[in-house]
Amino acid sequence: LQSGLYCALLFFGLIRIWRLSGSGRTLAILMLVTFTLRLIFGIFLYRGLPAFGFDTPVQQAGYVFSDAFERDQAAYQIAVSGQNWLPQFVQHRVVDQYGGLLALSTLIYKVFSSDTHRPLLLVLLSAFALSAGAGFLFSAVQRKWGDKVARATLWVYALYPEGVLLGSSQMREPLLIGLAALLFFLGLNWREKTFRTLVSMGLTTLAACLISIPGGAVSLVVVGGLICLDWLSTQWNKSLRRAGTLVFIVALGLSAAGGWYWLKESLYYEFYTTTLGSGMIQVLFEGLPIHLRNTAITLYGFSQPLLPAALVDPSKAIWQGIAIFRAAGWYIVLPFLVYAFFRVFSAQEEDQKKQLVYLSLL
Repeated sequence: LQSGLYCALLFFGLIRIWRLSGSGRTLAILMLVTFTLRLIFGIFLYRGLPAFGFDTPVQQAGYVFSDAFERDQAAYQIAVSGQNWLPQFVQHRVVDQYGGLLALSTLIYKVFSSDTHRPLLLVLLSAFALSAGAGFLFSAVQRKWGDKVARATLWVYALYPEGVLLGSSQMREPLLIGLAALLFFLGLNWREKTFRTLVSMGLTTLAACLISIPGGAVSLVVVGGLICLDWLSTQWNKSLRRAGTLVFIVALGLSAAGGWYWLKESLYYEFYTTTLGSGMIQVLFEGLPIHLRNTAITLYGFSQPLLPAALVDPSKAIWQGIAIFRAAGWYIVLPFLVYAFFRVFSAQEEDQKKQLVYLSLL
């Protein structure tokens, strides 16, 4: 009964978001495809990994990602422990650095599944978050760039393999993507309802930061940058325009510096493990100057996950299928990303051009 109530709340929530986003048959189909595809894939992984995956605790429990497994197990244990939650959140901080998703998962298990552990409830949450994001994103893109662009955007959003895999798991990315789409949707109203928009955007960013501070910050920088460029495009006062441009450049510089500070340790580690695990990279580095090695690894990373390797690497059939699915999606979308990067510089409307160039550079 409790789990049925949970499903009903998510279902009616999606209907409400569909109506808020403008309703329409096309949007209903896209939201339905986004939701059902991730739910079906999530059930398949939950049932298939114990039967066809490797003999590890993570896969035998039906999880793709180890961090999702650890966080989800901890959330259920906290929910049924009958003890004070806060000390346990601190104790389990290693499984969720920011604590927001662990707290949300614990609350869901406590309210809707205290009798038994149901990991698919969190898969439903991931599918719901991305489907809700689809509604907000469609409405925002349709308003800003038209119906044709909105439909194309949502089909990529709904079908992109990495998004399907993450949306079928108990991960934080689906929630962050859904909140980022909501932030974009809210930001378009800054002219008509400035105060309400700023408050709503602040609360949405706060919710995202509870799940991941860098994720929430990045979303705010992207949408805030679009708002700033929109304001600059209609600002005829030269002094204000120069001041706004300066603020925009400084804010981007600070964001870039903060992003580098956040990423650099993990990037060094990734570079080290990539070099250690690839004989080809080691051979390449023998004749390459040190200052070019990071650039070489970055370019190498753009070709990951390698589709040829996914096709021939001996593995369990289910994992080979997942690897091919992810790699094929990246190779399909990469040419469009490259094309779009150069195409936006020839946009006709100057204000739209600046925003599109900004998005492409990001």
